[in-house]
Amino acid sequence: MLVQRAMPVPSSSSAAPSANHLHLETLVISEPNSSPPSPQPPAAAPLALPAAWINARQEHASFWPRLAVADHCLLICDYDGTLAPFKADKMQAVPYSGVAERLEKIAAQPRSKLALVSGRPVAELITLLPLASQLELFGSHGREHRSASGGYRLEQPSPPVREALDTAAAELATAGWERAIERKAASIAVHWRSLSRSEQTALAEAAGTIFAMHTSAGTLSILPFESGLELRANDHTKAHAVEQLLRPASGLEPAGLVAAYLGDDTTDEDAFGALGTRGLSLLVREEPRASLASYWLRPPAQLLGFLDDWLRAVSAGT
Repeated sequence: MLVQRAMPVPSSSSAAPSANHLHLETLVISEPNSSPPSPQPPAAAPLALPAAWINARQEHASFWPRLAVADHCLLICDYDGTLAPFKADKMQAVPYSGVAERLEKIAAQPRSKLALVSGRPVAELITLLPLASQLELFGSHGREHRSASGGYRLEQPSPPVREALDTAAAELATAGWERAIERKAASIAVHWRSLSRSEQTALAEAAGTIFAMHTSAGTLSILPFESGLELRANDHTKAHAVEQLLRPASGLEPAGLVAAYLGDDTTDEDAFGALGTRGLSLLVREEPRASLASYWLRPPAQLLGFLDDWLRAVSAGT
């Protein structure tokens, strides 16, 4: 079904942009009976503490030369916690200083493709990072897809999933937590970053109990994230986005594509697993944790250094 939707066109200001400026773009809304993408499931692997990328000299000596001569260079980034620090007001979470400028230069390179994959709705990504309107975007854990040309696709959840999410949201509101609820395309998230310690504990317990009552059918699962908890439909994860981004290049020789995924949260583990040995996976956090990612970067300095190295490599020969 084709419809038109007003999307925010942020101003060029470096401050958090407003969403008052809108333009119309084409949308394709897929009904629940549409066939969703079917990525290969991530390979089961034990979580381990990733090595510090800054000390991985042997990998540097291999990776950057391969990127410099690759036909296609694919950089996939999560947003919150990866490109931007967490904020109590999520609409104030603008990128670290220097990130947007580097991403813009990377995206402008002819051999380079830059994509964002986030749990946020696509519209919020465009509001917070004006450059995002020129990139391929996957929002709501891969359920929303906006191409660089402006085409938009949303995979609707099934009626039973929507009903279960509505019920869970109503139960949370009845328990007194309506202010903490965020509704997404196929999930409910609760955020406690701005709450007192006692309120955080109470909300975590209430949400955990309520969400657990809606997972027995196997269509919904509970996903913890930084300062919050989410009840999410199982049929789309960030792995779907990674598979879709890799699919156009599936016929290339191995040397023809060099890819990397940067993420910070447990929601990125699906993406790390989907990428597997087909690319470089980097955990971007203040401190490392057990992960499927191979390496770890501390933001913002090491993140900026990685983006500089990526830009230098993809600019080679241009």
